[in-house]
Amino acid sequence: YDTLEQAGSDDLDFFIFAGDSVYADDSYTLDDYRSVWASALEDEGYQKLFRTTPNFATWDDHEIDNNWNPETIDAAQLEAATTAFFEFLAIREQPEPNQVWRSYRWGKTAEVFILDCRSERRPSEDLYISPEQMTWLKEGLAGSDAVFKVIVNSVPITDMPSWYVSEEDRWEGYPDQRTEILDFIASEVEGVLWITGDFHFGGVMKVGASGSLHENIDEVIVGPAAQFPNPLWVGISNAPSVKGQFPFLTGTFNYTRFTLNPEEDPPSILVEFLTGTGSVIHSETLFP
Repeated sequence: YDTLEQAGSDDLDFFIFAGDSVYADDSYTLDDYRSVWASALEDEGYQKLFRTTPNFATWDDHEIDNNWNPETIDAAQLEAATTAFFEFLAIREQPEPNQVWRSYRWGKTAEVFILDCRSERRPSEDLYISPEQMTWLKEGLAGSDAVFKVIVNSVPITDMPSWYVSEEDRWEGYPDQRTEILDFIASEVEGVLWITGDFHFGGVMKVGASGSLHENIDEVIVGPAAQFPNPLWVGISNAPSVKGQFPFLTGTFNYTRFTLNPEEDPPSILVEFLTGTGSVIHSETLFP
């Protein structure tokens, strides 16, 4: 976890884990999950980051099992995985037991909305997140007086090219809810930035293709911090059919540093992709 060790040296205000913080596939019991977490967090990268930097975290699938389905997973396995997740990460308790979705304020500069895009899925009902979480998110975005509203989801909401597989595993597989939240943001909320993980490459993306209602909404995909990078899909940034929607992608080990500038006119966010040695791969300024 060289990238996490570097992040721990960078004097960050806080660090965001967007999911897949460990790979606990094939775990079933509480002892199994505890062993995976303990092994990962013994690494010097995690140790350095946790010693120096506050963190916000959500989960994706590998904290429980690859592409797990909340409607079919064994209840005992889910309870074991959930217990370990909350044992090993510093997550403030919410009104409901084991509630992952929550928000944090950073003065009037930013409000960070941490989503749970896994445990509340109901594929049989075409629900990606629960109606309660959707209502909370929309009300929170509309009511926030922060300059920037940062939404952390574990799998991209961006309209990916048709050759991307597993559409059912991301927002695109639940088009009604995806359209609901994106239309709401496009018409009601300024200063929104989406942050996501999962795909094992980093990059800057426009949520919608050119000419769509969502073409001015930005999503930054982060990582991977340590698990294998995936350069195979990076070539989409050069495909004529999607040119402009993916201005930068990198299939390298990296972490992403955000510098929020609320007092600029207009307010901006500097996005930098860094290697484990601190070299900047790419920097870009966004005006969400």
